[in-house]
Order: sequence, then structure tokens, then C-alpha cells
Amino acid sequence: MKPRVAEAQRLEDGYMLRLKSSLAEKDSALANEIIQNIREHIEEAVNESSENEISAVKMTEILERLGSPESYINEFSGLPSEKQSNAKDAKILTEDQEKYSGFLSKLWVAYLIGTIGLYIPIIELHFCSIIYLALIIGIFVKLKMSQTELSNSIIGLSIIQLVLLVLAFAISTAGIYFPFIEVINTPVGIAIAVIALVIDWKVLGFVSEILKKTGKNEVAKQIEVSRKRYVIASCIFYVVALMVAIPFEMAFRTRQPLIMDLIIYPLLNLPATWLICWLFLLRPISTAKQSIKL
Repeated sequence: MKPRVAEAQRLEDGYMLRLKSSLAEKDSALANEIIQNIREHIEEAVNESSENEISAVKMTEILERLGSPESYINEFSGLPSEKQSNAKDAKILTEDQEKYSGFLSKLWVAYLIGTIGLYIPIIELHFCSIIYLALIIGIFVKLKMSQTELSNSIIGLSIIQLVLLVLAFAISTAGIYFPFIEVINTPVGIAIAVIALVIDWKVLGFVSEILKKTGKNEVAKQIEVSRKRYVIASCIFYVVALMVAIPFEMAFRTRQPLIMDLIIYPLLNLPATWLICWLFLLRPISTAKQSIKL
């Protein structure tokens, strides 16, 4: 929880005191739900703020967006008591859907950039992959509402992957002057491939969790199937690619390294990897976004 300056804390406490006073005549269960809901909205807005310590001005903005406690309660006061809780839940669900829809849109863009950047030998800096991983980290850090152990592990693995990509570039650069050092590229390359699969597995698992929270259980099952197929298809591709690449490497690499890097590898890799990513990453994420909007 972010710290507040003294005045900001007084504003928040005063707001909550007014809310509790307004709810004094309400059903206690409903009152507690509304209080908890408003606390969560305040905390979410606080976490999204760029301020390290919430100022009085920022707290005033947050509370103004919520509206007065009395007006918030009046949204449900015209309903029979047994329907008030359902109405509140429906409002929360709508807000969640909007947030998750925006999250999935950004996630789709991140994966599109990552897919475009696969196996493009001209980009030796892994430029697209670095942008994709930076976007993944930013997207999951910003999604404060659903920060879980799963999302935290995605952030951690993405940071590790960034470090490995930088290391791979450093090894390739050093290999120009010290050819023996390129032997390290093999374990680093394997680690990059494995961690990439783990990240994608966890991301699709997170998308499945979102769908379950919004009541889209059938689509969640489709996402679970997609992530299993993605891992299986990727592993098969890696095995086949190695079986094909090694003979080409032995035949052409020593004599025609540019042909290998600029023609052979892209022709072997691009169609299959783009198809796998489209079928089992981009399309499922797009389907999840559309289902949440419904």
C-alpha cells in the first residue's frame, strides 16, 4: 500500500467515515460489501498513480472520481434489498470487463511485435523481442487489480529473458574477435527458447483466469487447449528444425555463412513459427478479448 501524506490520509478517512454513516441503516452484509468495494477502488487508483507518496491533491482527484458516498449508495437504493447486491456485482463486473479488455488489447499488440521479430537475422539486437518483453513487463506491472503469484512470475521470467537476450547479443559480438566464446551461445539459446515457452504458457494461463473471473468458462477452456497445443507444436518445431538445420549447417555454414543466416534459416523458421504463434497465441488472445466485450 502506497503511503499518503497526512492530509491525504485525513481526506480518505473522512470519506470512509461519511460512507459508513450513510450505510448505517442498510443491511450489514450489503454495507460491508460496498465499503470493501470502495476501498478496493481507492487502492487501485492509488497504485496506478505515478506518485511515490499520495498527495492531498491526488487523493481529492481519486475521491472526486468516485463521487460522494451518498450518491454511490443511491445507485442501489431504488432496488429491492435482495437485488441490491446483484446490481453492485454487475457494476463491478462491467468495470472489470473494460479493464481486462484493455489489458488483452495491449497483450495482443505485444505478441504481434514479438511474432514479427522472430528469426529476422537482420535485427541482430533482438530488437522486436526486447520491445515485446518490455511491453509484457509493463502490462503486467500496471494490472494492479489482479496482481497474483502468476503475474509476478511472468514479470520475473520476462526480466530474466531480457538479460539473456542481451547476453546472447554480447556473445555474438564478442565471437567476432574471440570465436571460441560462441560455444556459450548453445546453452544460452536453449535457455531463451525454454523460458519463452514458459512465459507464453503462464500468460495464456493468466488469460484463462481472467475469462473465468468474468464468467467466460467455455472460452477459458479453449485458451487452456490453445496453450497446450502451442507448447506441443513449438517443441515439435524445435526438434524438426534442429534435424534439418544441423545438416545444412555442416554443408553450408563454413563456406556460405551469409546464405545460412539470411536465406536458409529464415525460410526454415519463419512460416512455421508465425503460423504457430498466430494459431495458438494471437488468435486465442483476440478471441478472449472479443468474448469479454460481449
